[in-house]
Amino acid sequence: AAASLPSYPIEKLTVADLADLNADIWAMSPPCQPHTRQHDKHTQHDEMSDPRSKSFLHLIRLLRQLNNSCDGSMPRIILLENVIGFEESVSCRTYKSALLDSGYAFVEYHLTPTQVGISNDRPRYYCVAVRRQYCTSISTRMRNADNVIGKDKVARSLMNMLHVQDSEQIGKSSVYTSISPLEVVGSDSAAEAATCSLPTIASYLDNDLPPLATDPSNINTAKLATLKIPKSSIAKSASWCFDVITKEDARSACFTSSYGKYFRGTGSVLYYGQDEGGMTARQGQSDTGSTEKDTGATDVFRLVAPEERKYDSKWWERLVAGEGGEQTATPPLRYLSGTEVARLMGFPLKEDGGDNDEIETAFAFPDWCTERQKWRLLGNSINVTVSAKVAETGMRIYLFGRR
Repeated sequence: AAASLPSYPIEKLTVADLADLNADIWAMSPPCQPHTRQHDKHTQHDEMSDPRSKSFLHLIRLLRQLNNSCDGSMPRIILLENVIGFEESVSCRTYKSALLDSGYAFVEYHLTPTQVGISNDRPRYYCVAVRRQYCTSISTRMRNADNVIGKDKVARSLMNMLHVQDSEQIGKSSVYTSISPLEVVGSDSAAEAATCSLPTIASYLDNDLPPLATDPSNINTAKLATLKIPKSSIAKSASWCFDVITKEDARSACFTSSYGKYFRGTGSVLYYGQDEGGMTARQGQSDTGSTEKDTGATDVFRLVAPEERKYDSKWWERLVAGEGGEQTATPPLRYLSGTEVARLMGFPLKEDGGDNDEIETAFAFPDWCTERQKWRLLGNSINVTVSAKVAETGMRIYLFGRR
């Protein structure tokens, strides 16, 4: 059964605390800030001395101490998620060294939700560690072609991914970009082919908001008011960095805890006007970002990737003009709601229904939670569907190994 940790800083946990919990699985996502692109020029000393790294480094020390105590309370599986690039950090190398020295084998992945059929880009690093004793048990039985384990292609494939060498080989371990045995497609040509059949954004949207709610009587006006991007924000030069999508798109950008606060790199915003055809028709692009066929005012910023756009301080005026409105009007742009972002992150929502078992395990925000609080929570969260596949990797090896 799951156990709750005491409500005090991780840095205050002791070996005795962890031994008392005797948890089978540790799951963690250490603070990513010391390893994000904003801190890519930090030195090793900066990273290791960053206060946000203390909790993770403390757990690494406790893992070693727990292993030395020989009391049998070591976790069977350890799951870790972080930003891509974390695997090259001193912190992660220290962690992987501790894993190998403490009797674990591990496998590393770079995965994103599009690989499991979700229309959102959230590339992350994952590491699954399993006690080596279970891997050894599987390896022995796999040699017997008549054995159930030996015939199990999933177990065999997952076992072949595991890194079981000593600490000196850490830098040579492979980072996989797919989990083929569990139908997590590759991130190269296979993933590109898969994106052709990804669901459109419409399938993730709330029914009480435009563009799905077309009748004014069906629109939750109070909710929409909290999501509409004000003209004062759109008129700022930084708004040119918005990643704009429509309900017809089959992609969205990674959502961070700063969604709704900053314009660049925090998540997509939704255009819900009448000119959606112009938003999604990628045709005849020139080097300047214009099109041979002008399908709408939104072409000026949508048909070119955000990082390739030529700056235009008046882009939003053209957007309003494309709506047939006055330039003083506010463009029909809004943020995605917390429930819409949650769907894009693989959360099974209670309000979406399902059978009784699904409803009991489904997710719902507390009634008091504001949209901004939801964004912050989700931005600091994980993609549930991808993480479940990663966890299944460890669970399969563990369950096969303990038979």
